[in-house]
Amino acid sequence: MKRIFFAVVTCATVLFVLGMTCASNAPLVPGFVETPGAVYPRAEALFLITTTAPGGRDVRYVLDWGDGTIDTTNGRPSGDTVTVRHEWQAAGGFAVKALAFVQDEPGLASDWSEPLAVTVLANGVPAAYGLEGPGVALYGAWARFRVRATDSDGDSVAVQFDFNGTIGAWTAFGDTGAAFGDSFRFSTVETVRVRVRARDQKGSVSDWSDSLMVPVDTVGKVLWWWKDFPGEELPLGELLLVLDGTDEAVCFSSDDGWYRSVNVSTGRMKSVGMPTSPGDAFSGSSAYCPATGHIVVGGSERALYALTTSLLVAWSWTGGDTMDDAEWGTPAIRGDTIYAPRDNDTLYCFRDLGDTVELVEARRVSCMSLDVAPLVQSNGNVYCAGGAGQLYCWQPGLDSLAWVDSVVQDGDILCVAAGDNGKVYCGGSDHRVHAVDAAGEPYWSRGVEGEVAALAVGVGMVFAASGQGELRAIDSETSTTVWYARHSLGEVLGCPILVASGLIYYTDRDGVLHCVNQSDGSLVWSCDCPSYRDGARGRGGLDAPVSSPTITSSGNIILVGDDALYCVKGYRNGPLDPQAPWPKWQHDVHNTGSAGSRPGW
Repeated sequence: MKRIFFAVVTCATVLFVLGMTCASNAPLVPGFVETPGAVYPRAEALFLITTTAPGGRDVRYVLDWGDGTIDTTNGRPSGDTVTVRHEWQAAGGFAVKALAFVQDEPGLASDWSEPLAVTVLANGVPAAYGLEGPGVALYGAWARFRVRATDSDGDSVAVQFDFNGTIGAWTAFGDTGAAFGDSFRFSTVETVRVRVRARDQKGSVSDWSDSLMVPVDTVGKVLWWWKDFPGEELPLGELLLVLDGTDEAVCFSSDDGWYRSVNVSTGRMKSVGMPTSPGDAFSGSSAYCPATGHIVVGGSERALYALTTSLLVAWSWTGGDTMDDAEWGTPAIRGDTIYAPRDNDTLYCFRDLGDTVELVEARRVSCMSLDVAPLVQSNGNVYCAGGAGQLYCWQPGLDSLAWVDSVVQDGDILCVAAGDNGKVYCGGSDHRVHAVDAAGEPYWSRGVEGEVAALAVGVGMVFAASGQGELRAIDSETSTTVWYARHSLGEVLGCPILVASGLIYYTDRDGVLHCVNQSDGSLVWSCDCPSYRDGARGRGGLDAPVSSPTITSSGNIILVGDDALYCVKGYRNGPLDPQAPWPKWQHDVHNTGSAGSRPGW
């Protein structure tokens, strides 16, 4: 509508100003067909108006709203019912009038209609506050924004976002003080403006909030996704990275029982390896032995295998024909020594001799869980989790048992990570993080929300991921909570990874990769990986299998979804934090499970 800012009181005044004359061939005086019920300040009031003009000529309407403003409509056919809208800024009584004139002959105008009394009732205007969004929005990906809205009268409220000039739809109504969210895909690489306003259930609308300025970048964009069509075989267990000649490759057991590698630069499959034992299948997670260049992975039957980076079998060990058929867990590797857990409550120590393998020792561990991989501390001691919350500490080579303690008093150990000065951190089903010193004595214990699904250890802090979608930073000496964050309603999956640029990457059950600051847990950006495939946001892309992300030498992030393997662009000033004692699941990109060496290549 065109708004004219002068007062119109009588037909004579209008005719004088607009040069109109009241004549017999002018339109009839307009009539209000429908008027609103209750009207409130800053709430859009809707009126229906109509008239006819001789000869069926098109007409325009002039509305005097009684508050010092006048609107003029566009031309409309004679006899049409026209919708007009207005917002009064304050409560009070107002007289609304209308006249009509011929579109192509403005001098032909009707008289003013009889004044229509409109009462604008008092109502508090709602407010939107606390607008939050990613520190960096990703080009072409969904960026999520959140805000709270309140109403002084306690009315239900809704919000509407302005995404750099694109106005979103109003959200559904919620209780006053509730949080609201909306997402948008930005298609330009620039700094964009996002703002929001609130509306209560009576229709009163607030002013736009101050703008949140958000840079849009290609960091966080999905570079490629991989799926082995038509077999659609996906990773089973954790990922590891190796150098296959000059190419960097991500390697994994797949759910058809084979072993695969994918080029991290192109997303194309490189090699496929198959077990040599009849009826066997590769299963679970693997680790890389830099001393011999072997990938060590277990079979679902008897054999433990060593593969070359071309995925050819270098050696296999079955332990003789009398061994029970029992699966292998994730090995921990230090130098050429391999510590491999097995589902017969036994921890084995092997020495990789290149073209063959030597069994050094085998030790029984009561109710050992394959879900908790063993680790090797910087002093060479080996830790593994047993049943009833027990943590075992073995001397190097499994020569003898140093100690065993019940770390989790009422539950099980779900994850372990190594710290500095001999400390080991355990996550428990008792909703606690436990720190144990080199002698096996409790150092501290800190409660969290939910079971502790994964741990990473940075400089001076332990980062705990819980099953409630929470990521918490704990001071490694005092157990004080430094910060906690929940950037998703979905469960945190896998272990977070700490990178040299001071960031943390972690994934959730909705298929979203989050990038947050190590210092305060603030969100830098999020990448909804499945949305790059077909536009479906948060459809459970990382539901199963549970797997930790890993990071390439170029800083890009590789993660597993239940529909694809994804590569997300990261920062080149990564990858892993070389100062962190335990920056990711099994310490490094090779999953060696061995502390005390520089993570990465």
